[in-house]
Amino acid sequence: MTVPLDDFGPFDTGIGADTTEAAWRAFTHHVRHSGVIATRQVPPETPNELEVHADGSGMQVKLRPGEAWLNGHWGELTTDTVLPLATADPTNPRIDLVVIRADYLANEVVADVKTGSPAATPAAPTVQRDVAMFEIAVAEVRVEAGAASIAAGKVTDRRLRVGAGQFSHYDPPLKYEGEFGTHDVDTDGDVDLGAGGTKFCRWFLQGKTLHIRYDFRWDVDDRPYTVGDGRVYTYLPGGLVCARISRMSCHLWVHDDSLSPVDYDFAGTALIYDDTSYLLPFFQNSQTDSRIGWYRLESYPNGGAGTGVPDIAGGYPDGGSLVIQGHVEVQ
Repeated sequence: MTVPLDDFGPFDTGIGADTTEAAWRAFTHHVRHSGVIATRQVPPETPNELEVHADGSGMQVKLRPGEAWLNGHWGELTTDTVLPLATADPTNPRIDLVVIRADYLANEVVADVKTGSPAATPAAPTVQRDVAMFEIAVAEVRVEAGAASIAAGKVTDRRLRVGAGQFSHYDPPLKYEGEFGTHDVDTDGDVDLGAGGTKFCRWFLQGKTLHIRYDFRWDVDDRPYTVGDGRVYTYLPGGLVCARISRMSCHLWVHDDSLSPVDYDFAGTALIYDDTSYLLPFFQNSQTDSRIGWYRLESYPNGGAGTGVPDIAGGYPDGGSLVIQGHVEVQ
Protein backbone atom coordinates (compact mmCIF):
# COMPACT_ATOMS: atom_id res chain seq x y z
CA MET A 1 0.00 0.00 0.00
CA THR A 2 1.42 3.39 -0.97
CA VAL A 3 1.06 6.46 1.21
CA PRO A 4 1.25 9.83 -0.59
CA LEU A 5 3.48 12.47 0.96
CA ASP A 6 1.80 15.58 2.31
CA ASP A 7 2.98 17.76 -0.55
CA PHE A 8 4.82 17.15 -3.83
CA GLY A 9 5.17 18.36 -7.41
CA PRO A 10 5.26 19.44 -10.11
CA PHE A 11 3.03 17.06 -12.07
CA ASP A 12 0.56 17.54 -14.90
CA THR A 13 -2.51 16.50 -12.87
CA GLY A 14 -3.59 15.84 -9.31
CA ILE A 15 -2.29 17.47 -6.15
CA GLY A 16 1.15 17.92 -7.68
CA ALA A 17 -0.27 20.06 -10.48
CA ASP A 18 -1.29 22.80 -8.08
CA THR A 19 2.19 24.28 -7.66
CA THR A 20 1.86 27.69 -6.06
CA GLU A 21 4.51 30.37 -5.82
CA ALA A 22 5.17 29.39 -2.19
CA ALA A 23 5.44 25.71 -3.09
CA TRP A 24 7.85 26.58 -5.90
CA ARG A 25 10.11 28.40 -3.43
CA ALA A 26 9.83 25.53 -0.97
CA PHE A 27 11.45 23.01 -3.28
CA THR A 28 13.56 25.11 -5.69
CA HIS A 29 15.57 26.67 -2.88
CA HIS A 30 17.23 23.24 -2.65
CA VAL A 31 18.56 23.64 -6.21
CA ARG A 32 21.29 26.13 -5.27
CA HIS A 33 22.26 28.67 -2.65
CA SER A 34 20.81 32.14 -3.02
CA GLY A 35 23.30 34.66 -4.37
CA VAL A 36 24.89 36.08 -7.49
CA ILE A 37 25.19 33.32 -10.09
CA ALA A 38 28.87 32.76 -10.94
CA THR A 39 29.27 32.50 -14.70
CA ARG A 40 32.83 33.80 -15.07
CA GLN A 41 36.10 32.42 -13.75
CA VAL A 42 39.59 33.81 -13.12
CA PRO A 43 41.73 33.61 -15.13
CA PRO A 44 41.08 34.78 -17.80
CA GLU A 45 37.67 36.32 -17.15
CA THR A 46 36.85 38.83 -14.45
CA PRO A 47 34.22 37.66 -11.93
CA ASN A 48 32.15 40.84 -12.13
CA GLU A 49 28.59 39.54 -12.23
CA LEU A 50 26.29 42.15 -10.59
CA GLU A 51 29.35 43.99 -9.29
CA VAL A 52 28.72 47.45 -7.83
CA HIS A 53 31.26 50.15 -8.65
CA ALA A 54 31.61 53.91 -8.38
CA ASP A 55 33.64 56.42 -10.38
CA GLY A 56 33.13 59.76 -8.67
CA SER A 57 30.51 60.85 -11.23
CA GLY A 58 27.94 61.91 -8.63
CA MET A 59 25.68 60.56 -5.92
CA GLN A 60 25.29 57.22 -7.61
CA VAL A 61 26.80 53.78 -8.07
CA LYS A 62 26.68 51.48 -11.08
CA LEU A 63 25.64 47.83 -11.27
CA ARG A 64 27.24 45.54 -13.84
CA PRO A 65 25.24 42.87 -15.72
CA GLY A 66 24.69 39.47 -14.15
CA GLU A 67 22.23 36.92 -12.83
CA ALA A 68 20.93 36.22 -9.35
CA TRP A 69 19.14 33.37 -7.61
CA LEU A 70 16.86 34.38 -4.73
CA ASN A 71 15.18 31.58 -2.80
CA GLY A 72 13.93 29.93 -5.98
CA HIS A 73 13.49 33.08 -8.07
CA TRP A 74 15.83 34.00 -10.93
CA GLY A 75 16.64 37.42 -12.33
CA GLU A 76 19.08 38.86 -14.87
CA LEU A 77 20.41 42.34 -15.59
CA THR A 78 21.77 42.65 -19.13
CA THR A 79 23.27 46.18 -19.17
CA ASP A 80 25.23 48.48 -16.85
CA THR A 81 22.67 50.23 -14.65
CA VAL A 82 22.92 53.43 -12.58
CA LEU A 83 21.53 53.33 -9.02
CA PRO A 84 21.04 56.80 -7.49
CA LEU A 85 21.82 57.45 -3.83
CA ALA A 86 20.09 59.76 -1.37
CA THR A 87 21.67 63.12 -0.51
CA ALA A 88 24.50 62.90 2.00
CA ASP A 89 23.94 63.98 5.59
CA PRO A 90 25.86 67.22 6.33
CA THR A 91 27.18 66.00 9.69
CA ASN A 92 27.61 62.23 9.80
CA PRO A 93 28.52 59.46 7.36
CA ARG A 94 26.21 56.57 6.57
CA ILE A 95 26.46 53.16 4.92
CA ASP A 96 23.94 52.23 2.23
CA LEU A 97 23.25 48.65 1.18
CA VAL A 98 22.77 47.67 -2.47
CA VAL A 99 20.48 44.65 -2.77
CA ILE A 100 18.82 42.41 -5.33
CA ARG A 101 15.25 41.72 -4.19
CA ALA A 102 12.63 39.15 -5.04
CA ASP A 103 9.44 41.03 -4.23
CA TYR A 104 6.72 38.44 -3.59
CA LEU A 105 3.93 41.05 -3.45
CA ALA A 106 4.89 42.97 -6.58
CA ASN A 107 5.90 39.74 -8.39
CA GLU A 108 9.24 41.08 -9.65
CA VAL A 109 12.99 40.94 -9.09
CA VAL A 110 14.61 44.37 -8.69
CA ALA A 111 17.88 46.08 -7.74
CA ASP A 112 17.60 48.69 -4.99
CA VAL A 113 19.62 50.82 -2.57
CA LYS A 114 18.61 50.70 1.09
CA THR A 115 19.65 54.00 2.64
CA GLY A 116 21.48 53.72 5.95
CA SER A 117 21.14 55.92 9.02
CA PRO A 118 23.77 58.68 9.46
CA ALA A 119 25.88 58.22 12.60
CA ALA A 120 29.37 58.84 13.90
CA THR A 121 29.94 55.08 13.56
CA PRO A 122 27.39 54.02 10.94
CA ALA A 123 26.11 50.51 10.30
CA ALA A 124 24.69 49.13 7.08
CA PRO A 125 21.00 48.22 6.82
CA THR A 126 20.16 44.51 6.94
CA VAL A 127 18.57 42.37 4.25
CA GLN A 128 14.87 41.53 4.55
CA ARG A 129 13.75 37.91 4.23
CA ASP A 130 10.13 37.25 5.14
CA VAL A 131 6.73 36.54 3.58
CA ALA A 132 6.93 39.78 1.58
CA MET A 133 10.39 39.61 0.02
CA PHE A 134 13.81 37.97 -0.14
CA GLU A 135 16.94 40.10 -0.52
CA ILE A 136 20.62 39.42 -1.12
CA ALA A 137 23.29 42.06 -0.51
CA VAL A 138 25.71 42.86 -3.33
CA ALA A 139 27.59 45.87 -1.90
CA GLU A 140 27.93 48.40 0.90
CA VAL A 141 28.47 52.04 -0.06
CA ARG A 142 29.95 54.48 2.45
CA VAL A 143 28.49 57.96 1.98
CA GLU A 144 30.70 60.48 3.75
CA ALA A 145 29.20 63.52 5.46
CA GLY A 146 28.54 66.28 2.93
CA ALA A 147 29.65 64.13 -0.02
CA ALA A 148 28.66 65.23 -3.53
CA SER A 149 29.98 62.10 -5.25
CA ILE A 150 31.02 58.52 -4.50
CA ALA A 151 34.63 57.47 -5.09
CA ALA A 152 35.60 53.94 -6.12
CA GLY A 153 37.14 53.17 -2.72
CA LYS A 154 33.83 53.76 -0.92
CA VAL A 155 32.25 50.56 -2.27
CA THR A 156 32.69 47.27 -0.37
CA ASP A 157 31.81 44.09 -2.26
CA ARG A 158 29.18 41.98 -0.48
CA ARG A 159 28.37 39.55 -3.28
CA LEU A 160 28.00 35.88 -2.45
CA ARG A 161 28.81 34.22 -5.79
CA VAL A 162 27.22 30.80 -6.16
CA GLY A 163 27.66 28.20 -8.88
CA ALA A 164 28.08 24.46 -9.13
CA GLY A 165 31.72 23.43 -9.18
CA GLN A 166 33.10 26.97 -9.31
CA PHE A 167 35.36 28.81 -6.93
CA SER A 168 34.43 32.36 -6.09
CA HIS A 169 37.09 35.05 -6.00
CA TYR A 170 37.36 37.89 -3.54
CA ASP A 171 39.67 40.90 -3.21
CA PRO A 172 40.27 40.65 0.54
CA PRO A 173 41.30 43.53 2.79
CA LEU A 174 44.32 43.21 5.07
CA LYS A 175 43.80 45.74 7.83
CA TYR A 176 45.15 46.68 11.23
CA GLU A 177 42.97 47.88 14.08
CA GLY A 178 42.81 51.53 14.94
CA GLU A 179 41.60 50.54 18.40
CA PHE A 180 41.94 47.14 20.06
CA GLY A 181 38.84 45.01 19.55
CA THR A 182 37.26 47.24 16.88
CA HIS A 183 37.06 46.48 13.17
CA ASP A 184 36.00 49.02 10.57
CA VAL A 185 37.18 48.43 7.01
CA ASP A 186 36.44 52.06 6.13
CA THR A 187 38.51 53.70 8.85
CA ASP A 188 41.14 51.11 9.90
CA GLY A 189 44.55 51.28 8.22
CA ASP A 190 45.67 49.10 5.32
CA VAL A 191 48.70 46.87 5.76
CA ASP A 192 51.21 48.06 3.13
CA LEU A 193 52.03 45.27 0.68
CA GLY A 194 54.18 47.51 -1.51
CA ALA A 195 53.65 48.69 -5.07
CA GLY A 196 54.17 45.18 -6.45
CA GLY A 197 52.28 43.38 -3.70
CA THR A 198 49.23 41.25 -4.47
CA LYS A 199 46.30 39.77 -2.61
CA PHE A 200 43.60 37.32 -3.53
CA CYS A 201 41.15 34.87 -2.04
CA ARG A 202 39.47 31.77 -3.46
CA TRP A 203 36.51 30.12 -1.76
CA PHE A 204 33.41 28.04 -2.21
CA LEU A 205 30.42 27.24 -0.03
CA GLN A 206 29.24 23.68 0.48
CA GLY A 207 26.04 23.77 2.49
CA LYS A 208 27.01 25.75 5.58
CA THR A 209 30.71 24.91 5.28
CA LEU A 210 32.94 27.61 3.80
CA HIS A 211 36.22 26.41 2.26
CA ILE A 212 38.62 29.31 1.81
CA ARG A 213 42.22 30.35 1.12
CA TYR A 214 43.70 33.85 1.47
CA ASP A 215 47.07 34.81 0.00
CA PHE A 216 48.74 38.18 0.74
CA ARG A 217 52.12 38.78 -0.93
CA TRP A 218 54.51 41.63 -0.23
CA ASP A 219 56.73 43.45 -2.69
CA VAL A 220 60.51 43.08 -2.36
CA ASP A 221 61.54 46.74 -2.10
CA ASP A 222 61.95 47.31 1.65
CA ARG A 223 58.38 48.38 2.18
CA PRO A 224 57.24 48.92 5.75
CA TYR A 225 54.04 47.31 6.91
CA THR A 226 52.42 50.60 7.86
CA VAL A 227 52.98 53.71 9.93
CA GLY A 228 50.70 52.64 12.77
CA ASP A 229 50.06 49.97 15.36
CA GLY A 230 47.38 47.34 15.80
CA ARG A 231 46.25 43.75 15.36
CA VAL A 232 46.14 42.51 11.77
CA TYR A 233 42.89 41.06 10.43
CA THR A 234 40.91 40.22 7.31
CA TYR A 235 37.23 39.49 6.60
CA LEU A 236 35.12 36.65 5.29
CA PRO A 237 33.71 37.33 1.80
CA GLY A 238 30.17 38.16 0.75
CA GLY A 239 28.88 39.20 4.16
CA LEU A 240 29.27 35.65 5.50
CA VAL A 241 29.16 35.29 9.28
CA CYS A 242 30.81 32.55 11.36
CA ALA A 243 28.37 30.25 13.16
CA ARG A 244 30.73 29.14 15.95
CA ILE A 245 34.22 30.03 17.10
CA SER A 246 36.74 28.40 14.77
CA ARG A 247 40.40 28.35 13.79
CA MET A 248 42.19 28.14 10.47
CA SER A 249 45.83 27.42 9.78
CA CYS A 250 48.03 30.30 8.68
CA HIS A 251 51.62 30.74 7.62
CA LEU A 252 53.86 33.81 7.43
CA TRP A 253 56.94 33.53 5.22
CA VAL A 254 59.54 36.27 4.98
CA HIS A 255 62.42 36.41 2.51
CA ASP A 256 64.89 39.28 2.63
CA ASP A 257 68.46 39.17 1.34
CA SER A 258 69.46 41.80 3.88
CA LEU A 259 68.59 39.48 6.78
CA SER A 260 70.46 36.53 8.18
CA PRO A 261 69.07 33.98 7.66
CA VAL A 262 67.26 35.29 4.60
CA ASP A 263 64.18 33.10 5.16
CA TYR A 264 61.89 33.14 8.18
CA ASP A 265 58.85 30.89 8.58
CA PHE A 266 56.15 31.25 11.20
CA ALA A 267 53.32 28.71 11.50
CA GLY A 268 50.27 30.09 13.23
CA THR A 269 46.52 30.02 13.62
CA ALA A 270 43.78 32.44 12.58
CA LEU A 271 40.89 32.79 15.02
CA ILE A 272 37.33 33.73 14.06
CA TYR A 273 34.69 34.28 16.71
CA ASP A 274 31.06 33.21 16.38
CA ASP A 275 28.65 35.85 15.03
CA THR A 276 31.54 37.76 13.42
CA SER A 277 33.16 37.95 9.97
CA TYR A 278 36.77 38.86 10.75
CA LEU A 279 39.84 36.60 11.01
CA LEU A 280 42.66 37.38 13.45
CA PRO A 281 45.96 35.49 12.94
CA PHE A 282 48.37 34.86 15.78
CA PHE A 283 51.96 33.55 15.82
CA GLN A 284 54.79 32.81 18.19
CA ASN A 285 56.52 35.93 19.47
CA SER A 286 59.78 35.37 17.61
CA GLN A 287 62.13 32.67 16.30
CA THR A 288 63.45 32.19 19.82
CA ASP A 289 60.27 32.79 21.84
CA SER A 290 57.54 30.15 21.46
CA ARG A 291 54.92 32.12 23.39
CA ILE A 292 52.09 33.20 21.10
CA GLY A 293 50.46 36.57 20.52
CA TRP A 294 48.15 38.30 18.08
CA TYR A 295 49.74 39.13 14.75
CA ARG A 296 50.21 42.86 15.25
CA LEU A 297 52.10 45.84 13.90
CA GLU A 298 54.27 48.06 16.00
CA SER A 299 55.93 51.34 15.04
CA TYR A 300 59.65 51.53 15.62
CA PRO A 301 61.25 54.49 17.44
CA ASN A 302 63.17 55.56 14.31
CA GLY A 303 59.91 56.36 12.52
CA GLY A 304 59.88 53.20 10.44
CA ALA A 305 57.45 50.39 11.02
CA GLY A 306 57.89 46.73 11.73
CA THR A 307 56.20 43.83 13.41
CA GLY A 308 55.25 43.57 17.04
CA VAL A 309 54.41 39.83 16.81
CA PRO A 310 56.14 37.99 15.38
CA ASP A 311 59.36 39.93 15.85
CA ILE A 312 61.17 39.85 12.47
CA ALA A 313 64.73 41.15 12.33
CA GLY A 314 64.73 44.26 10.18
CA GLY A 315 61.01 44.67 10.65
CA TYR A 316 59.87 44.03 7.08
CA PRO A 317 58.22 41.05 5.32
CA ASP A 318 59.93 41.84 1.97
CA GLY A 319 59.03 39.38 -0.73
CA GLY A 320 57.12 37.27 1.78
CA SER A 321 53.56 36.13 2.11
CA LEU A 322 50.76 35.50 4.58
CA VAL A 323 48.52 32.52 3.82
CA ILE A 324 45.32 31.67 5.71
CA GLN A 325 43.37 28.58 4.72
CA GLY A 326 40.84 26.13 6.07
CA HIS A 327 37.11 25.77 6.51
CA VAL A 328 34.55 27.25 8.84
CA GLU A 329 30.85 26.80 9.53
CA VAL A 330 28.81 29.88 8.57
CA GLN A 331 25.32 30.98 9.53
